[in-house]
Amino acid sequence: MKYPPIVFEDLYFVEHPQFPWVSRAVMTISSKYSVSILTGDQTWSSKTDRTYELAVLTADCSQILYNLKLHGADGRVLNTKDVLKYISPADVTAVIHQLQAEDQNG
Repeated sequence: MKYPPIVFEDLYFVEHPQFPWVSRAVMTISSKYSVSILTGDQTWSSKTDRTYELAVLTADCSQILYNLKLHGADGRVLNTKDVLKYISPADVTAVIHQLQAEDQNG
């Protein structure tokens, strides 16, 4: 199944079910990957700077994936030894596009 290209503006943020001070968007972006994007208190994000925390998950959202080769919108290497911290909307879109392309290209 081919998934349409997703951009940050396609994400729908709702109140986190366990942490009402956090907003969360979760989306399956390909047959292999989902993403979870958080913003709010006690997350690696900043409302002032409009940055977000992003975790790459398996498509079924059962596991966080680490040590992926991902780049920000400006080409810099992102540290995926943990969740992605304080990333911009452009970086969120870049990560999603890389994961979708990697999945489609095998």
